[in-house]
Order: sequence, then C-alpha cells, then structure tokens
Amino acid sequence: RNIVPLVSLSIDFYIRVFVRVGKDRNECNRGPSKTSMVYSCVQCRSFYFQKLGQPQDPQAREQRKAVKLVHARGPPTSNQCENCDGNMQLGGPIWSDSLYDP
Repeated sequence: RNIVPLVSLSIDFYIRVFVRVGKDRNECNRGPSKTSMVYSCVQCRSFYFQKLGQPQDPQAREQRKAVKLVHARGPPTSNQCENCDGNMQLGGPIWSDSLYDP
C-alpha cells in the first residue's frame, strides 16, 4: 500500500496530515525515493537531505513502468559543516516529498 498526502495542517503545537491510501505497487516501490535522512549542523542549524533510494530510470514514472531503485550515494556532505565548520548530526528518516497533492 502507498499513501498520497492530500493536505497538511499545522495547528498550535501539532500537525495533521490527511492522506489517501492506495494499492498501486509502482508507487509503493517509490517509497524510499520519497524518504530521506537529514544531516544537520549542531552550531548553525544548516541541513542537507539524503534520499534513501533513487530511481534507476527517472523516465519510468511518466511511462508508468515498474521502477527499480538503487541505493543512495552519500553522505551529501562531510562530517564538518561547509558554513561554520561545526559537527554534523544525523537524523531521520523523514518524509521529503510533497506534503499535499498538487
């Protein structure tokens, strides 16, 4: 099963996301390409995303073909921040795709 976020709301101290649950196998296989790990600096709070997977053939989505994913290459940055030379901290995984259905 896969999910498609329809709308997200931020109210007071919590968020609420309304989703549509589907049964499209190809969309389910694309899940890792919509999820990322976050590398953030402990001093200046700059951050970088690293997707967990990347499609092997980027045009497969438009052609509605089966998608094969390859592992992400990384990390996207070194262990020192490019801005302030602070240490980088790893967090995640988080959803890094669209938060609503356009």
